[in-house]
Amino acid sequence: MDYKLLGKRIKNERMKLKITQAKLAEDVDLSVSHIALIERAHRIPSLDTLFKIAIRLEVSIDYLLNIHFVSNDDDLTAQLKQIFNSQDEQTKIMTIDILKAISNNYDNK
Repeated sequence: MDYKLLGKRIKNERMKLKITQAKLAEDVDLSVSHIALIERAHRIPSLDTLFKIAIRLEVSIDYLLNIHFVSNDDDLTAQLKQIFNSQDEQTKIMTIDILKAISNNYDNK
């Protein structure tokens, strides 16, 4: 895990939103020094803390952690088919609507 990159991404996103360390600390119920230590990679945030920070900064945890999920198309298709085939018709329609909404959300960013 690259904690320097994590800290850098937190700081960059915080600055994009024009949020001070003090404001971020207040919003996620931490001390300013704790936020500073995370940004400098001197403290490793708990999953709960990381989750709160990601929500406040309006980014995903996988973005902050620099996680890239790699899978081939056949594997992804098989997983989708397995999930989809186990659903009733009404749930299939809802699933498609949810996937469309997610796709549209990412297309607009």
